[in-house]
Amino acid sequence: MTEYYNKIITKPWGYEWRIFINDVAAIWYLHIDEGECTSMHCHLNKKSSFVSLAGITDMEFMSNTVRLQPMSKIVLRQGLFHSIHAVSEAGIDILEIESPPMKNDLLRLADPYGRNNNKQYQGEVTLSPFASDTLYLDKYGTYELAGCTLEYRHINNYSDFESICPEDMVMVLHGGIHTDAGDFVLSPADAVVVNIIDRLYKAFRNISGMDILIISKKE
Repeated sequence: MTEYYNKIITKPWGYEWRIFINDVAAIWYLHIDEGECTSMHCHLNKKSSFVSLAGITDMEFMSNTVRLQPMSKIVLRQGLFHSIHAVSEAGIDILEIESPPMKNDLLRLADPYGRNNNKQYQGEVTLSPFASDTLYLDKYGTYELAGCTLEYRHINNYSDFESICPEDMVMVLHGGIHTDAGDFVLSPADAVVVNIIDRLYKAFRNISGMDILIISKKE
């Protein structure tokens, strides 16, 4: 799968590239053109979450559809079949975080572009090298993407959250919040608003060195 890293991948529905990876999580940016969609697929071995950056998204499941507005999120369990549909005229921009980072963990149920229903991350794609300004989160700091501000930050203790807007979205990249027994209630590939983190910390009081991505709309 390394041939897809540090490349912009043109797909039948739009394009994507990986903007972050560590030992437990990876983040992919997807742009899906108006009226296009991903295959109906699932991931058997990883958890994934999506945060909508721009445009209106329909997340279709086998029995229902959930509409995502900009700055909304959804967390998917392993094995849940889903398809991402772009509703907006300009298409949609969305972030997907996965844990563990296994891009080949893919099982298709159906595909409008005729790709095989198997576990392969494959199909007719074009790979383009990163441009000099292609976003990649290789160090802590603040970045911009699709009309949003992304801040990659390390959290040492709960007080580090005090400067973050309670309504901002957070993706967990490493560590999390856990019980005294070591069971994690917030872990890599979760996406939550900051006030949920506040409630979890006040209940369980344990933070294990967290790396997070804070997502907010540009002012």
